[in-house]
Amino acid sequence: PEDNLESIFDRMYKWAKCAAFGQGNGLDISNLRPAGSVLKNSAVTSTGAVSMAPMYNAVLSVIAQQGRRGASLISIKINHPDVEKFITAKADSKALETANISIQVTDDFMVAVRDNLEYELTFTSPYETITKKINARELFRKIAEQAWKSAEPGLQFFETARKMSNSDALGYPIVSTNACFRGDTLIAVA
Repeated sequence: PEDNLESIFDRMYKWAKCAAFGQGNGLDISNLRPAGSVLKNSAVTSTGAVSMAPMYNAVLSVIAQQGRRGASLISIKINHPDVEKFITAKADSKALETANISIQVTDDFMVAVRDNLEYELTFTSPYETITKKINARELFRKIAEQAWKSAEPGLQFFETARKMSNSDALGYPIVSTNACFRGDTLIAVA
């Protein structure tokens, strides 16, 4: 979804329609403002990208697919300021029960992990740019630890997926993918 209520709820409607026909759903929330960012409405500040995930989860909790609940994948980019909150979005075993979660990891982030460098989280809205510097290796360690605890989040090596896919050339750029690594595989990498 784009960073406005109309798009968020339009995508939710499409999410429900796909689920009603038995299709899996995928959603990238990277376009949504991080928590605490400026809004020009009565809320004053955003509740954040991660706060929208439970709404999409709720849709699939009530739309049945031949007697079973829908399944989905929700992703966020590694440089989004809400990524740390996203890492633990499923720490509670009852949270986001219909969704797997994955982080879209970039090559520059993995270089920063390898070299133990700072990495900048950033988001630009119409009203401000939010930036935060974090240690890449420590962030990766948080991902690995949470994946060890709950098998989530997974990692999407997004640039690799784009390099290996012909979808861009066909006019359908990749927005998200199924996770490249899950749970114990992630720990082996860490």
